[in-house]
Amino acid sequence: MKIFERQLPRDIPGSEPSINDRPRRGISRSRGTAIRRTQATSAIRVSAMVLLAALIACGRADIRARVDHRNTRTGVIHCGAVGDLMMHGDVQQSAKDHATPDNDAGYGYLFQEMIDNLQGFDLLFANLEAPVAPNSGQAGRPFVFNVSEKLLSALKKAGFTHISLANNHAYDQNRPGVTETVVHLQEKGLIPVGADIRCGDAWNGRIETINGIRLYLNGYSFLMNNDKPGDGDGCVNWIESDADLQRLLQQIKQIRPMVDAIMISAHWGEEYRPRPTQWQIDIAHQLVESGVDVIIGHHPHVLETVEQRLTADGRKALISYSLGNFVSNQSRLYRYEQDAIEEGDPRDGLLLRWDFVLSKDPRESRSSVENISALPLWTINNYFRSAKDLRDIRVTPIEWELMKLINKLDEKNAKDPVMVSALNLLIGRFYRISDVIRLPVTSMLKYSDKK
Repeated sequence: MKIFERQLPRDIPGSEPSINDRPRRGISRSRGTAIRRTQATSAIRVSAMVLLAALIACGRADIRARVDHRNTRTGVIHCGAVGDLMMHGDVQQSAKDHATPDNDAGYGYLFQEMIDNLQGFDLLFANLEAPVAPNSGQAGRPFVFNVSEKLLSALKKAGFTHISLANNHAYDQNRPGVTETVVHLQEKGLIPVGADIRCGDAWNGRIETINGIRLYLNGYSFLMNNDKPGDGDGCVNWIESDADLQRLLQQIKQIRPMVDAIMISAHWGEEYRPRPTQWQIDIAHQLVESGVDVIIGHHPHVLETVEQRLTADGRKALISYSLGNFVSNQSRLYRYEQDAIEEGDPRDGLLLRWDFVLSKDPRESRSSVENISALPLWTINNYFRSAKDLRDIRVTPIEWELMKLINKLDEKNAKDPVMVSALNLLIGRFYRISDVIRLPVTSMLKYSDKK
């Protein structure tokens, strides 16, 4: 068993990653330590602590700056976004197995280790790939989802504010399922994005004023699992053709003078591809040049590049082509020491955060996108468990999980293959995420809150 060390891949911009991009492994050595430890203990601590020290050093400055913004508030919208909520059967079983009277039938358990890092946002976004239709729909089955409204209660308590329904699973329970989902979201105090009871309302989206900034928000799916189910209420924004795209671009141009910022979600791309397609890139650039400031992409179930682009009119746009999964049962068979690094990509996630900051020039009616940062996430999945163990699927910040393991290290368990493998996995996934998104990752953990 070897201790992970990073070797930067020679990555050509625009090229596709291959198995050759997998970081190499070598032995890390610790020298000159004042306290006698086994070589294995020191090696693991050096490898992991160097990573954590770098994270903490850059992260604390980031946290202090954000506290200043949150204290002023006026003219700033503090935003965050995560990827896909995939309600696979095993994910729901994990919730059921860990249900308590105060965690919403166990759904709060799925992201309980994220709670500290989901607080303090004015806008917190996720993509829900499942109808919430216990009354109008049928029981979920493979590739056709349905989930309890208890999930929405857990999301609201965690800090989420906006939930996108514009995705290829939106019509899994047909139009009545869309309508019921919208109603449940509104009842829980969550704002549905990209769908509504009436088609016109879905397409028009919404303009919100948050901390003095006028923000237009909407979502669109560029693909769907099923044909559009007849006419009637319960509508999702579906870009089916080039004519639809041109209509969208024209709408953005018309809305731009009315608002300070525009944010949209886009359900698009190829599944399990860690780089956006040229088609995605072309559409994204058209959208930002038409007036969009932030694009939050999803559908590939893996992370893709995060791009910062200067538009022709001088705006700094943010494009996240895919935020991957937030929680799912995908890649449950992945074993870091045995499988190619990309096979674990569906378990990588990201909390992307940024601020909309209103221009101080009264002649300008727009905001800028500032303070962009990213927190790498990992979905724990105990698929290879003993028969007596409960199903355990949950999302956690990678550096928090690393910190817990490091605190457990001593001379007795430093050579434990399970411990070494767990450390290798987390360090490897951290660098994989950094390489894929091509955006510096920073620490945003509240260390004082962790016991």
